[in-house]
Amino acid sequence: MTSRDRAPVGSPLPPSPPPADVGPRRLLLWVGAILGTSLLVHAVALTYVFTAQTDLVRGDYYEAGLAHEDELAVRRASAAMGWHVHLVPGDTDGSARLVVSADHPPPTEDGTVAAPPAAVARLYRAADAHLDRLVPLVPHAPSAGQVDTDRAGWRWHAELGQLASGAWRLRVEVDAARPLAHDVRLAWPAVVAEDGS
Repeated sequence: MTSRDRAPVGSPLPPSPPPADVGPRRLLLWVGAILGTSLLVHAVALTYVFTAQTDLVRGDYYEAGLAHEDELAVRRASAAMGWHVHLVPGDTDGSARLVVSADHPPPTEDGTVAAPPAAVARLYRAADAHLDRLVPLVPHAPSAGQVDTDRAGWRWHAELGQLASGAWRLRVEVDAARPLAHDVRLAWPAVVAEDGS
């Protein structure tokens, strides 16, 4: 651009083009699009509110109360059992083994301690529900235990294989004469054991 092509200083700028004519049809289209989007968002929100299971409303409060009483009874019966839950390294690199023990299982009618009943472990992953799993526990004698083998009581173990690192919630459920359960939080790969506190 040469000095001859430049507009002289102080000369008026060329007139700007006139604004585009916004006709009534285009204005109605914009208003309709905004209102339609708003209605769609509100419809989705209301559908979620009325169909989501918030667990605040029960279809049958009597049945829900009975289920709650059953859970409290399970917790009371399980509280004095002396639970110990351990995550230890498994047989292969990166794998995990779950070891569960109950030091004070309920005695049978003749005062003896029965063999460990069937039990399962439910692992819950708060960060990713797709990793949740149900693992059957294998009962074994105290002499074959991996942790605290000098204590008498019930013992189970399970090979978990590769376990994602991080925080886990675990619930042990025992199919005894009356149901027993124990909830605990675990971290992997760090070995953390909690006794329900």
